Amino acid sequence: MRRSGDAANLVSTDSRSEQQGGWFVALRGERFDGHDHLAAAVAAGAKGLLVDRPLGKGRDAKALQGVAMVQVPDTTDALLAWSAQHRKACGTPVVGITGSCGKTTTKDMLGPVLATAGPAVWSKASYNNHIGVPLTLFQLRPETTGAVVEIGTNGPGEIGPLSRAAQPDIAIVTCVASAHLERLKSLDGGAEEKADLVRALPKGAPAILNGDDLRVQGMAHGTAAREVLVRVDREADWFATDVQFHGLGTSFQLRGGPDGGTALQVNLPRLGTHNVYNALLVLAAGAELGIPVEVAADVLAGLPASHRRMERYLRGGVEVFDDTYNMNPASA
Repeated sequence: MRRSGDAANLVSTDSRSEQQGGWFVALRGERFDGHDHLAAAVAAGAKGLLVDRPLGKGRDAKALQGVAMVQVPDTTDALLAWSAQHRKACGTPVVGITGSCGKTTTKDMLGPVLATAGPAVWSKASYNNHIGVPLTLFQLRPETTGAVVEIGTNGPGEIGPLSRAAQPDIAIVTCVASAHLERLKSLDGGAEEKADLVRALPKGAPAILNGDDLRVQGMAHGTAAREVLVRVDREADWFATDVQFHGLGTSFQLRGGPDGGTALQVNLPRLGTHNVYNALLVLAAGAELGIPVEVAADVLAGLPASHRRMERYLRGGVEVFDDTYNMNPASA
């Protein structure tokens, strides 16, 4: 996890990791129960424990003597609520990202762009669920100047609570495609779920939307948000023209901007029109936070691919592209 400064982590959910004097949250899952590992967490340096059941007697109970402990009805719910309080206290500008495809790549592109303006936070992996989002928020510090929070869903009713915890100042929606339809039921169901990120924005805050995706482009309608559209080869608030693929990269002309007068060549060391959309979303978000598009474009020109997303390797004179992340049909 990237974090501002070298302050110790406040919270951990993995008893195997160094706790650094923070709190260990005992989560429950289908195949695990963090309450079985409290002693290990304390041995690793945890100074506080968040639990949802009283502890019995025995060897582990003795190991926990003198350690601060708070019992709550549900540790998962408490983790999210606590992270929301922490995010509010820090006051860091937060960009929330959702969409069926491109969330992680866009997050990995935007994080380094925000870091040009000061200490920035963005998750190392796809920390986009009810555990990953709080853990990302807990990396915020008072000195953090920008953060990117990836927000995903497997079914209805998940993005809303995560978005309310993240309290985004800017929302990005990449696209709506065939993903998790076993619970979302339809593309329209997926769009309705993802629109909850836009609904979480305060009045006048920018919702940066893929204007070439019909289900995304209208998500700001009926909300308090201010719509900012990005498109390829069609005029919008920010748009790309003259898209060219060459070697192992892509270039395009960036147009638009607040006065409509931006004209800048952007070079990406990545292939695909989908990465043009990702870059447009990043450039627009950076501009909303006062980062010049020229600075952001320079950062994007030097960024490698995200892990297992068309990562390029050279092995024994053979060029290999690793695109083996857990993808859906549209991203494939």
